Amino acid sequence: MRDYATALMPEVSFDDLAKTRATIRAHAKACGVVIGE
Repeated sequence: MRDYATALMPEVSFDDLAKTRATIRAHAKACGVVIGE
C-alpha cells in the first residue's frame, strides 16, 4: 500500500493516510457501517 500511495499521492505522507483511514473506519463503525478489510 505504501508504494501505491507514494506513486499516486506523493504529496501526502503515508502517516497522514493511515490516520485518515483510521478516522474514516471509526466513523463508519460508529454509524453501523461495515467496511471490509
